[in-house]
Amino acid sequence: MNPMMNQKLKAALVATFLAGAFVTSNGVAAASPSDYRAGMKDLVPQANAWVSDLEMTAAAALSKPELACGDQMAELARRGVSIAADLRGTGENAPRALVSANSQMAQSVERMAAAAASACGDPAVLADVVTEQKSGYNAAMLRINVFVQRAYASGR
Repeated sequence: MNPMMNQKLKAALVATFLAGAFVTSNGVAAASPSDYRAGMKDLVPQANAWVSDLEMTAAAALSKPELACGDQMAELARRGVSIAADLRGTGENAPRALVSANSQMAQSVERMAAAAASACGDPAVLADVVTEQKSGYNAAMLRINVFVQRAYASGR
């Protein structure tokens, strides 16, 4: 290979590398807002249903403390951990404007799931944590839901 071809090949490789660097971040392909939207379209209703189930079970456990130690509470705790992990994973594709909302939503779910896991013996603590975390969760969920629903309403 002559030196001129070698330089052209190197230049082409450098250009390809630089173009790839703009498309990827931390070794992961950059996702479009559509990817985030699609993931959250299914995840937000699941998370909302979980929060509702946890809230009802926590309220019931105040009058029937044995519910805080039962299989249903353990399952709610496991589901919460799973949902929080899904929120964290999906949040890696969040548009910049929604990163803090996604993080808040995941953090609230994590805290509620941890409280559910340790509710046996003191269900009042769980009820307090759910009440405290719900406001941050709801504010974050509303911002994300507006983003998701606006796109689907406009046909994007």
